[in-house]
Amino acid sequence: MCKWFEVSNAAELLTNRRRFGSMLTLCATYFVEHLQFLIDRESLRILLEHTVSFLEDLATVSPTCRQDHLILKRIQRVIFSYQGRGEERCQGVIAGRQKIE
Repeated sequence: MCKWFEVSNAAELLTNRRRFGSMLTLCATYFVEHLQFLIDRESLRILLEHTVSFLEDLATVSPTCRQDHLILKRIQRVIFSYQGRGEERCQGVIAGRQKIE
């Protein structure tokens, strides 16, 4: 059994959803050129790594966490692996329409 799967009540499940939502908000803010200065790149990298890892642990027991993990993993690859990210490419990758190398 997964070490993180000690989610015993609805409040804890909601906390996991909030964590995912917060990461989406931070990443979306980082994607907006005029707002990017608000998000420290290194802090975002660390938070994203921790959240992706956390959701990966839960992915084996929760289909929702599995999807959340995959979404954040795609975003992580776009932000930290793709230089010169165009808006159209980023949106396509995040939506799963384009394959990430």
